[in-house]
Amino acid sequence: MDTIRVVIGILVLLIGTFVYLVDRPAGHTYFVINSYPGVSLYGIFPALFGKLGGILPAFSHVFAFILITGGLLSCCWLQFVGLLLTAHLK
Repeated sequence: MDTIRVVIGILVLLIGTFVYLVDRPAGHTYFVINSYPGVSLYGIFPALFGKLGGILPAFSHVFAFILITGGLLSCCWLQFVGLLLTAHLK
């Protein structure tokens, strides 16, 4: 396992979550509208990410999951591919 990739992926996920809490209204985000009242910081702080706040969460989540998956599969990707091929052939 490549620990550095996994840690960077988790940090990028946290940044994406932070964008949801700061730059988006609570009514536009499922996990914020159904959570503890007052968890959204929208309107309290100025938009920290500006125009990037609209696209940054989508990019950060995809990038983070790529890093986490790559980090977890870095040690044993051949076994994983073999498992997938075996499951596909059955």
